[in-house]
Amino acid sequence: MKICMCMILKTYCHNYIHLIIFFLVLSFCGCEQINRFKDIHTVRRMNGKVLDLSGLGDQVLKDTTYKEYSINKKLTIVSYIDNKLCPECFAKYLMVAEKFIDQFYSDEIQYVCIAYPRPLSDLQHALSLRDVDSSKVMVIYDVNNVFRKNNNIERTKIALCSFLIGSDHKIITTGDPIRNVRMYNYCKEIIESVLLPKPGMVIQ
Repeated sequence: MKICMCMILKTYCHNYIHLIIFFLVLSFCGCEQINRFKDIHTVRRMNGKVLDLSGLGDQVLKDTTYKEYSINKKLTIVSYIDNKLCPECFAKYLMVAEKFIDQFYSDEIQYVCIAYPRPLSDLQHALSLRDVDSSKVMVIYDVNNVFRKNNNIERTKIALCSFLIGSDHKIITTGDPIRNVRMYNYCKEIIESVLLPKPGMVIQ
């Protein structure tokens, strides 16, 4: 009788543990689906909107700053950079961004990094580590976090705070091409279609 009870208890416990694991996996998958749905909703909400770039801080160079600058190229990638990237990592990001721009052999595209929150010295240190062409890759010190406030993306994940925009600042697509391989290829395809249209291609 005792042996039977032990076997029943073991079987019950075994099944109970499997049931817990099943619900945990189900819960995790559910959270993943919800997060993916939120990301898709954010992208759809942002695409087609005009990105507000007014009231930003100064342009940063390795040894100075400028108040006067323009963001008016035919195409611009605007990427929000928070303080999770150390100066060395940010320097590498800038280098990859410049290489991304260089492949198009065009002065009608630029990459703009809007940085917040971090000391100005961190940005200048990052710029001193890489000789980045500021006409291709611009760094803006958004000291008051105006960019995210103006565009109502304060609660949006960092990966979705990068945008490809036209000369009218209207968002063409959302996502960081430097940190996401799929976005890298997708952005490249769009940029090439605009800057290097094939014969007979009609650009909307």
